[in-house]
Amino acid sequence: MVGPWQIPVSDVAVTTASLDSYHGEAMAMGERSPVALLNFSVSARLAVAEAITNIAGTHIGEMKRIKLSANWMSAAGHTGEDAGLYEAVKTLGEEFCPALGLTIPVGKDSMSMKTTWIDNGEQKSVTAPLSLVISAFARVEDVRKTLTPQLRTDKGLSSLLLI
Repeated sequence: MVGPWQIPVSDVAVTTASLDSYHGEAMAMGERSPVALLNFSVSARLAVAEAITNIAGTHIGEMKRIKLSANWMSAAGHTGEDAGLYEAVKTLGEEFCPALGLTIPVGKDSMSMKTTWIDNGEQKSVTAPLSLVISAFARVEDVRKTLTPQLRTDKGLSSLLLI
């Protein structure tokens, strides 16, 4: 929440393709890592949904123009992590994204999200939960039509919608 009216801000970056044009590109991110502690698949779907919601304020046309990048992080071999990763990838790759007409042409994984060490002769470890960061990219038809969360009193009537 920011500004004098505590408005939630969409995490979307919009740039122009050149100095003399109004078309460009948009990028937004989504993540819901804490949810993965309860349900891997739900966490993955929420990450995609957040990325789509964040990029929705741009003038991109059809949703199928959005391309996703998936950055998976997991502690490979740790109890339940391999199965959870499989479940989340299957949910997005075979069910959720195809149903929305979205593709994930690129991604990355970090499979060493566990560390161990010895402290005063005692074995210690920390394991990060399964995490997914989704980046959404799309061509913007007109960057001037990008919506912002700013409520302005100097531009006529303004509306705030609670959904």
